[in-house]
Amino acid sequence: MKALQQFIHFAEKFPGGIWGAKDTNSHYLYMGSAYCDLLNLPMTLKIEGLLDSELPHPCSEFEKEFQAHDRLVEVTQEMKRSLEIHPYGKDQVLSAYCFEKHPLFNENKEVIGTIIHGYPALNLRFDRGKMNMGSFIFGVPDDTLSKKEWDFVYFVMRGYSTKEMARLSEVSPGTITSRQNSVFNKLGIDTLAQLKQMAMAKGWDNYIPTDLLHKRHVGLW
Repeated sequence: MKALQQFIHFAEKFPGGIWGAKDTNSHYLYMGSAYCDLLNLPMTLKIEGLLDSELPHPCSEFEKEFQAHDRLVEVTQEMKRSLEIHPYGKDQVLSAYCFEKHPLFNENKEVIGTIIHGYPALNLRFDRGKMNMGSFIFGVPDDTLSKKEWDFVYFVMRGYSTKEMARLSEVSPGTITSRQNSVFNKLGIDTLAQLKQMAMAKGWDNYIPTDLLHKRHVGLW
């Protein structure tokens, strides 16, 4: 396993990097300390040989998706990415991370597994129903509006109706209308079209309320 040893030697040079490796059956061969910390795994846990379903972390329920991603990397022999939204870190805060998976080759150029590299999803943009390149804003853009008013902007930018906004926010349609009026007054505008134009110009269309995120795995490419 010379190739694996070389990879581990490389990964250990970057102690803050999120690195891991699996074999062709999706058993873990290696998981760096930063990766373990991200999943908040016990220091005493022996990672080698475990499957995703055997990790004491909420992401374990996505083993089927992870393994399908692993097989795709091995078959195509190309790097593939996924967006992972799960509880991460010591405090298990729901966050978004991008994970790249690369084929791991031996000396004979045969695929013997996958290399995993993760990093915060700071260069991705969320749109209703799909993921595109862009940028996330997980905190409110500024103090111009209240948190609930920023959520209204989020809903407008993704085409939700007043009824849908009310249902998701667990308030009445009348409350949503009041929020709309407040947003218009604070921003000095009169229409939703003006709000969308202003949001696009200022980058507010990239705002995502963290309380609306759910654990998920999204294959990108």
